[in-house]
Amino acid sequence: MKDRSITGKRIGSICLPALFLLMQPAYVPAQAVQEGVGKIIHVNIKDAHASDQNPGTERSPLRTIGKAAAAAQENQKKGIGTKILIHPGNYRESVGLESDGPVPDVPIVFEASETGGTVISGSDIWENWRRQPGSNVYQHPWPYTWAMAPYPVGWRGKVVLEPVVRRREMVFVNGKPLDQVLSEAELKAGSFYVSEEKKTVSMRYPNGVNIDDAVVEVATRSNLFHARGVKNIVLKGLTFQHDTNPIQGYAVTFVGSSKITVDDCRFVRNNWGGLVFHATQDVLVRNSQANYNGGIGMGAWKVKKSLWDKNETSYNNWRGVKGGFTGWAVAGLKHLAMRNAVYLRHRAIGNQTRGFWLDSDNADILIEDAQLCGNLTDGIFIEASQGPITVKDSLICHNRTGDGILTTNSADVTLENSILYGNGRSQIRVTGNAERSVPNRETGERMALKAERWTLTNNVIVASRPDQLLLDISGWRHFMDSLRSDKNLWYKPGKDPAFRIGSKALGFTRWQSTTGRDLASTFDDPRFKDPDNPRLGVLRESPLPLSRNP
Repeated sequence: MKDRSITGKRIGSICLPALFLLMQPAYVPAQAVQEGVGKIIHVNIKDAHASDQNPGTERSPLRTIGKAAAAAQENQKKGIGTKILIHPGNYRESVGLESDGPVPDVPIVFEASETGGTVISGSDIWENWRRQPGSNVYQHPWPYTWAMAPYPVGWRGKVVLEPVVRRREMVFVNGKPLDQVLSEAELKAGSFYVSEEKKTVSMRYPNGVNIDDAVVEVATRSNLFHARGVKNIVLKGLTFQHDTNPIQGYAVTFVGSSKITVDDCRFVRNNWGGLVFHATQDVLVRNSQANYNGGIGMGAWKVKKSLWDKNETSYNNWRGVKGGFTGWAVAGLKHLAMRNAVYLRHRAIGNQTRGFWLDSDNADILIEDAQLCGNLTDGIFIEASQGPITVKDSLICHNRTGDGILTTNSADVTLENSILYGNGRSQIRVTGNAERSVPNRETGERMALKAERWTLTNNVIVASRPDQLLLDISGWRHFMDSLRSDKNLWYKPGKDPAFRIGSKALGFTRWQSTTGRDLASTFDDPRFKDPDNPRLGVLRESPLPLSRNP
């Protein structure tokens, strides 16, 4: 459970798997690509002399990132790599990159001159709010007719999307979001209401706000950074916020691209998603946060060869949960059809949905030193994936209403040297008794997937309440025939059975005798120092070695 950093071709003292070594040449990104930079363009919105007619030098900077991006693409076509150095400020614009054919392998780097100081925002400052007579309601004209977003293709009839989930309006006062209500009668302190019929937006300021000094921002733009068919792009030190894309939309999107690096960036307070990759390869995302988004933090689909290192996707799905939408298509991180993906030191905390979701057709996956805790439903959902998938040295705890690990129809999964503790329904729940036909997005063939060939070893798997199960196997036939489980510590308080296979409830001793598994495992209280935070280590009288202390 110790923190590990990449050093050469090793993580700590552990050799990386072959799949990671194969990816390694693509991951010298920040250093290697910048060696190809031949030109630097400065953008500085705070410079009084900034203009898009300037040459883009430090003394005569451009005003917009979009203008710099267009110049950088022209340079790339000529074989000249470009760094766009973006000085601190709030850039209220959208940036688009699109390639109309092959380009030389030189970089375009979008880099903040001061990490965290450069914000690309979908909101504008609105002034001249008028107080309504005899009330604390302030009103402003509303020029948009966005209405409710339509159901995404294939969703209607399968899931219910309440009106608030299909909205996209956002208002911020002094940087803090107001709560959206759907009628003027519901207005209260710290909320707003949009009437497209009356063409007005009404709000009540939060308590304690000095109205004369308040800065009101209203989200008006979507697709803050959108790239299609591009190559060798770096985003570094940037913040993307207040994107207005409705359900299934993202603030930052890469489609059909390659050699993409996202380093030390933040994707926060967007209406739906933060960052997504579609049909892209050679991806590095590190030291980045996608927190407090209305739906998903980070998404990906059909991505080959990717490394996700020390990222966080926490406190997402604030919009979805307002309408009871907590599954189906949302999670802190939700990835689909991934190939050769490594997730190191990922953190998914307090999402109003699942923390981490591998949503079908995933192969050659390593998740190491993750912390998936305090999410509304499950810590991690491994769905209909052929594997192999390894989860190791990770902490999955206190996920409130679901399971620590939920899986359906997934094969060749290994869980080792991890702690599962106090997850609401069960620590591990296995579903999917029958075969499930899933398309392989790489080959086009269909796969008949079953929950089989799982390995559980050297784990600490503990329930914190008598009503929580340790292992709940409803899809049990294939799973039990091929399960390898040993050298684990299992424990739950109370006298109720800890294991369930189909409709059969078993205590630990009967689990051992009936299944022949866990014969070298133990059933004992781990005696954590702080049961609400098992990562704080164990007491001296614990049956676990003190070396298990994180």
